[in-house]
Amino acid sequence: MAIVGSGQVSLGDIQTEYGGSNPIGLSEYYSKGNAPSSGEIQLGADFYGTSNIGTAWTTTTAISSSRDRRGTRGSGSNSDFLLMGGYDTAYRNYTDEWNGSSWAAQSGMPGSYLTGWYDGCAFGRSSNDAGSGAGYRYNYSAQSKEYNGSSWSMAGTMNTGRQSACGAGESTNAAFIGGGYNGSLITSTEEYNGSSWATANNMIYTTYVSNAMGSLNDGMQVGGQTAGSDSQSCSEYNGTNWSAGGNLTMTAGYLCVSFGETVATAHAVGSSGNDDAHDAYNGSSWSTATGMSVGHHAGGGGGGDASGFVASGLTGGAATLTNTCEEWT
Repeated sequence: MAIVGSGQVSLGDIQTEYGGSNPIGLSEYYSKGNAPSSGEIQLGADFYGTSNIGTAWTTTTAISSSRDRRGTRGSGSNSDFLLMGGYDTAYRNYTDEWNGSSWAAQSGMPGSYLTGWYDGCAFGRSSNDAGSGAGYRYNYSAQSKEYNGSSWSMAGTMNTGRQSACGAGESTNAAFIGGGYNGSLITSTEEYNGSSWATANNMIYTTYVSNAMGSLNDGMQVGGQTAGSDSQSCSEYNGTNWSAGGNLTMTAGYLCVSFGETVATAHAVGSSGNDDAHDAYNGSSWSTATGMSVGHHAGGGGGGDASGFVASGLTGGAATLTNTCEEWT
């Protein structure tokens, strides 16, 4: 429901529509409504008439270097997005920033296996505070990395090396990684506080090549594969325990992309079984939503209920790279 009130908008109105914590801080609402990603926020001008629910997909400027195959990951929103890593004809350490209208290539990710990064996961909500963990196919890395808006640095070492894990979190000081593969399927979860990783309670599903969204205390694992079979199962994480969530409605959850800042505003798009699929979550069940303009899966995604962004990946079943990028607003 859009914020109304004859142009008069209060902090309470904004929190009701977009969520957030108390005491209310305006910095929580960068890139919400019509607010900028940084700088001054004006309550009336930036939020009057805005809504926290997207309604349509728009195809944006394509990224110059297509990449895919479980290695491409993203964080941020449709006005401030970071796409990292991937595979095209080789493993890549690409880093690209999206500012809402154009892409800019940045310094590559550090540490490489065959010169690139692959099969890791991403966390953070802006290009100035993003991170990645695990990665390097068949190398089961325990490394993590952080990006500050201009360069990457090596970060804390995970307790369990893995690839094909899922991960999410609101910042490099509050993130989680779960599941994956290190010679066998694993369920272990780890949490990151900005300097070190701590082992947490195991996931309830044994899954890999799944996706994740949300925050450390309000997150979700979406789809993936288990024991070689595509999975529609999802699970919710409250910062302590995992619990079963609703099943996806899309044909298969394998290599889908997810975004959303809370479990109650989760989205899952694209899968190996249905490229233009789009499911929306209400906190307990998934329902079919407006399909993407150009179907693709195995890309990177980020954003919230009214600011989703999906970049690159595969289209046409499984084998064709696409540089398509779309935003949900």
